[in-house]
Amino acid sequence: MTGLVREAHLARIAEVRAGTAAAKVGYPIGLRELEVLRTARLGPALVRITLGGDGAAGFESHVPEEHVRLIFPDEHGELRLPERDGLSLRWPRPLPVSREYTVRRHDPDTGELDIDIALHPGGLGADWAAAVAPGERIHVAGPPGGPAARAIRSPGPRPARGSAAAEIAALVRGRSIPRETRPHGDHGLSAPRLGRVSATWVHNAPVH
Repeated sequence: MTGLVREAHLARIAEVRAGTAAAKVGYPIGLRELEVLRTARLGPALVRITLGGDGAAGFESHVPEEHVRLIFPDEHGELRLPERDGLSLRWPRPLPVSREYTVRRHDPDTGELDIDIALHPGGLGADWAAAVAPGERIHVAGPPGGPAARAIRSPGPRPARGSAAAEIAALVRGRSIPRETRPHGDHGLSAPRLGRVSATWVHNAPVH
């Protein structure tokens, strides 16, 4: 991608985010190999993976619900990857083994990005997150050139809610009330005060 093309779409994204109306702005879908820099348990059932390294150069994240795909070897140990196709990716068939996760944090200065992964028995991504160590590497596809919009959608997947709440805190004063369908305490997330917005978890009653 040339510098002029990159500057054009970044300028359009900045224009949309400074306005009051939502709009879609396409941007290139990347494929990169990243290094696990560190891991941190956020609770009994949630772990944060911080990725980075040289492969993070050029990574873009513009909306709270931005997501990427982590690509894993298949059952035979073969790692099959998509190929670059212009500004998109061409995925082989059958599809490579991958799991989708929300970008919890991206620091363009350091190139670091955080992925929060819920731990549960038998989950491919969950098992990887529980065992992975700093220095290991993982291929990451995306973000998918999503919308860069001033409008904020929430709730979404649980890891996305924290990212959305942080952006909402910069815009409004109020209370965020995420709804949780799992038993109390299972996710290990606290409900901190974010700027002028406080959050309170509301847990659904058990289904009998």
